[in-house]
Amino acid sequence: MATNPMEKYIAEVKDFTEGMLVQGKVIEVRPGDVLVDIGYKSEGLIPRYEFNDPDSIKPGDEVEVLLEKLEDDDGMVVLSYEKAAIKKNWDRIVNLCNEGGTIEGKVKAKVKARPAAKTKMKAKAKPVPKTKAKAKATAKAKAPARRKAR
Repeated sequence: MATNPMEKYIAEVKDFTEGMLVQGKVIEVRPGDVLVDIGYKSEGLIPRYEFNDPDSIKPGDEVEVLLEKLEDDDGMVVLSYEKAAIKKNWDRIVNLCNEGGTIEGKVKAKVKARPAAKTKMKAKAKPVPKTKAKAKATAKAKAPARRKAR
């Protein structure tokens, strides 16, 4: 067990890397942003619009955020609540696909003739068979190149 203050501090220091999910504590709620402490040398600001219900956030709340950058030009940590939620959902989708599950969702848009769905992660994921994906890639490769008109 660490006896002097410096040894205690070194034992408490966490390894932070960009792109990781970290737990933070809301320090202050401002009109345009939320100040969050993740235990690094400086706090980070998250825009209020990233939270589903910004009026419900209060000092002392625990939030899981994505560490985008260890330090910006002002020396502050760059954090994102919204990107943390996206990363957690994507990780769940990948895990379901690896387990052979199926995902159900509502179609919210059509992107390049393919539907884009919004899911609530209540269902299972169904991976696309490799033969279909390979056939599409082969067809695209065999298609003649288009030239720009001058």
